[in-house]
Amino acid sequence: MTRADEPTDPNERRLVNPRDIERVRFSTLREMSKSAAHYLDACQRRYEPTGEASQRLGSGTHALLFGDKPVVEFGPGTFTPTKGKDAGKPKEYAGIKSGEYWDDFKAKNAGSVILSPAEYVVAKAMAEAIRSHPIAGPLLFKPQTLHEHEVLWDYCGRKMASHLDAYRWVMTEGRGPGTLIDVKTSRDGNPARFGWSALRYHYYAQLACYTEAMESLGHPTPTPYIVLVENERPYVVSVLRVVPRAIEFGRRQLRGWMEQLLRCEDANAWGGYSECIEELDLPGDRLTEDLEDDTP
Repeated sequence: MTRADEPTDPNERRLVNPRDIERVRFSTLREMSKSAAHYLDACQRRYEPTGEASQRLGSGTHALLFGDKPVVEFGPGTFTPTKGKDAGKPKEYAGIKSGEYWDDFKAKNAGSVILSPAEYVVAKAMAEAIRSHPIAGPLLFKPQTLHEHEVLWDYCGRKMASHLDAYRWVMTEGRGPGTLIDVKTSRDGNPARFGWSALRYHYYAQLACYTEAMESLGHPTPTPYIVLVENERPYVVSVLRVVPRAIEFGRRQLRGWMEQLLRCEDANAWGGYSECIEELDLPGDRLTEDLEDDTP
């Protein structure tokens, strides 16, 4: 079982100990759904983007929609190297994300969302589709709505930090819940099928986490929504209200992961799926089919 203070290779850098991270974020905590080892790994790369195109499109859409970060295009151009045999000689650059040109571009645009020209066109179209949608636009940009709102709170005795896409809390005569909205992108935004994606990517637990965050500040339980935009033409937008039983399911997931995390932090042990030899058999459905086939 891996201990965070014991590198597996003497030549490797010392691991970041999860116990030393002041505040837990949902994006890291959800890795406990796999194993503690996955959580430990996520802590090592928590500031590094995965580089997946879908993630870049999502980040670009958020930035163009809410204006919280600059969005810049990275593509082919002319670059003058400062090192090597071609130093001082202008040369054409194909726009590949490697080499001195890319390193220089990243350094000059630190804190920005970097997209290819093609990705920028798609992200801009997705943001515009949300803004112009007759339900999503007014819901997201209603007066007194906070965007990209950071909440610092405590959960099960552990410090947390949550980043909300949009939140509105206006009490009228002492009544009225808030509105919690998360923007998601997907290849398939059909509401009839999206529930499976929400389950797979732990969106119920994520909204439950944000709900818990607002409740911890004394706010009434907000009504949670997902604004969903497809990342392919025609960039269809759907607005989904998450029902209470789905949020309750997410709350149970969230608490289970946090309780597991606290046990791991207490023992400073970050194991994988199992610490013993497991039996491997045919999956249940297939085993049943084979037994039925053998019945005289």
